[in-house]
Amino acid sequence: MGVPKLYKMAFSSIDGIHTGDIKNPFSLSCDLNGLLHKIAGYIYGYGKTLDNKDIDNDKIRVIMSKLQTPNGVSLLEAEYLNTIGPVLSLLIIEKINPTDVLIIAIDGIAELAKVIQQRIRRFVSGSERFEKESHGIKSFDTSFLTAGTSFMERVSDAVQKWIDENKSKLPKYVYFSPSQKAGEGEHKIFKMLDSIRGYEVSNNRTDTDKDKDVEYRIQNHVVYGLDADLGILTMMRDYNFIWLRESYDINTLNEGVSINVARDHFINLMKPDSIAYESLTKDQKFSLIRDFVLMTFKIGDDFVQRMFTLDCNIKTTLDSFCKAYKEYTDNEFKFITDNEGNINWGSYKYFLENYLIKTEENLYNLKMEVDTAERLYANDPYNNVYASEVIRLRSINKIKMNQYETYTPCSLFPMPYENFIEHWKKVMIRPSLIANTIFTSPKISMLMELEQNIIQESTYQSCQNYLTGLQWNLKYYMGYPVNNWFYQGHLSPTISNLVEFMNSGRFQVQNVIRSPVDPYINATHVLSLVLHPLFSNQVLKTFFSTDAVYLKHVSKCKFWSSYSPKKLSFIFQAGYNSDIHMKIPIIPQLMLSDILKISKLSTDYYTSYSDVNNLGTLTLGNISQSVFVSRLTSTKKVTFENVKSEVDSSGIIVTKPSNLEKQIYSGTGDLGRGDTSGRGFHQGRGRGDTSGRGFHQGRGRGDTSGRGPYQGRGRGDTSGRGPYQGRGRGRGPYQGRGRGDNLPMKVSKFKSMYSSQQNESNLDI
Repeated sequence: MGVPKLYKMAFSSIDGIHTGDIKNPFSLSCDLNGLLHKIAGYIYGYGKTLDNKDIDNDKIRVIMSKLQTPNGVSLLEAEYLNTIGPVLSLLIIEKINPTDVLIIAIDGIAELAKVIQQRIRRFVSGSERFEKESHGIKSFDTSFLTAGTSFMERVSDAVQKWIDENKSKLPKYVYFSPSQKAGEGEHKIFKMLDSIRGYEVSNNRTDTDKDKDVEYRIQNHVVYGLDADLGILTMMRDYNFIWLRESYDINTLNEGVSINVARDHFINLMKPDSIAYESLTKDQKFSLIRDFVLMTFKIGDDFVQRMFTLDCNIKTTLDSFCKAYKEYTDNEFKFITDNEGNINWGSYKYFLENYLIKTEENLYNLKMEVDTAERLYANDPYNNVYASEVIRLRSINKIKMNQYETYTPCSLFPMPYENFIEHWKKVMIRPSLIANTIFTSPKISMLMELEQNIIQESTYQSCQNYLTGLQWNLKYYMGYPVNNWFYQGHLSPTISNLVEFMNSGRFQVQNVIRSPVDPYINATHVLSLVLHPLFSNQVLKTFFSTDAVYLKHVSKCKFWSSYSPKKLSFIFQAGYNSDIHMKIPIIPQLMLSDILKISKLSTDYYTSYSDVNNLGTLTLGNISQSVFVSRLTSTKKVTFENVKSEVDSSGIIVTKPSNLEKQIYSGTGDLGRGDTSGRGFHQGRGRGDTSGRGFHQGRGRGDTSGRGPYQGRGRGDTSGRGPYQGRGRGRGPYQGRGRGDNLPMKVSKFKSMYSSQQNESNLDI
């Protein structure tokens, strides 16, 4: 999703930003999730047709009938999968037709902060669908479109099939990252694009590598996708990007958005007036953009909640931020962030305290002005004065004037800014104070009064968590490996709250970069967290074969049942009906320690987010072989020799940069970290010639020993712990660990172990 309304309110109004130069670009990168949801909306009847028309009522009745039976559901899924290929052909081959590079990415397992946001969205959609079904209205469970489900695996297979069938019509280089590969689609795209940059992908030959790099960057690179964070991510990278947002009508394309024009626009808004744009260095330009991105986080994105005080017209908010920043620079550069994305907290505090806090008060007053006008108009819609004021404010904020665009007032308004800031501390602890007007009655408010020290401590904890999140977010946007931070609250503090906290001396700079000891989030974690057992039971059973299996893997979390409430209440006030999708459900907050108690299903083979060098399949367009085969579902055995022979036999001379060389020949992937050793499927990571951690040899300290299904971990040649030798010098199911050479375990114990292993490994996903 990214920053709400960023495109509509901020990008689309920039002069000269639109461009029709989207045909035959050098590269096309497709974040496919939005398109997959659009197709699902048509096939399953909850959206519109692919050319943006209302679905015929007769067709909807047929769809509803099919959803009632397993056979009908299977028919709809087949129709969905068969529609993906023609849509991709229309979009990629007929409409855009890239010349050199095609990148397609589907969301995989994301960082925990994103998973928490997915949990919120799935709870909302699930509760709404559950309510409809209680009245006999059957509908498609959009939770199927979640990384880790078998449904998304079949979707990925359909995309791969389309690539294989259309090689002759596609560019020479095609990268595809399926849902089985960890990471958000847009972030995987930029990782792959950076890898390809050093690759020999064009016929433009120059004398130096530097010139070649420049030549690559200035080509037209089209990025296709709906998420607003694509606008932010592309501005932070030095490419000639054109952002192509999905069209409502699949048969037509929107105009592209020139990211260079957008970047220059915001740079001009923020740079010191005394310094000409032409004199800015590349580092200065991107430093300004980093500071701009840091400010946009306060409006909210997928990882931190938007600040209530700033939640009005996003263009007005961003313009006010840029104006405050320009005043802060005072005709000289005072960057808040450095080239590595580190926040200078002293500069940041000074900026908040002396400039942005006043901006917050002004924006809060504008928000209250809208609320007051809408409230008066709702009470007396025939009053011309009230109506004129509402029309004026809605025009400024690009809000339609019709009977469907109703306004939900805020129960806290009108309230002076200073009073609101203090009251907001209570609201952060008790979101129900703003969720429902009933809780604002004097008696209920008295029951919710808390001691001042409790309020202050809770506010400080929220501020610490929020500030850490800003640093985490910036690092993540810049492509750094980040840890398992996530925002632990329903609502964000205000700028005034942050200033008070930073002045208290309690703020501590915390690490946000992933360390070797940080655990990884897997598909079992994700689906347990985001799928409500009441709302999404069908989806859960495509991963956990039975309810018993599901309960087994979450059983170590003592209060797990409390994390899945049957009824939800929402926070949505001081907003228009068109923003109802941004309502916040009040659901129990999770603890990282509880999340990590969820045990991984033995059949969970989805990559963790650590797999950054193994993002997908690279296909040479007209060549039948695949240079980089890494699909986890593939039964083909890939070894060093046959991958090398495929490259050599392709007849294409390529120069591989070090990062791609690491991927194809020895990286964290199919072959490992050495010539024929390391961590991967066939040999893994080891300290000997052909030993390591993996399926065939695992990790070991001897020639052919280690940890894995075939030999395990051992300190001798063929010893270990398992059913064949017992306890010896190594560990593994075929050799085991033992103190004697051939001391077998009891047959009865072996049969019991083997039977339990078989039962565990046969779980359906």
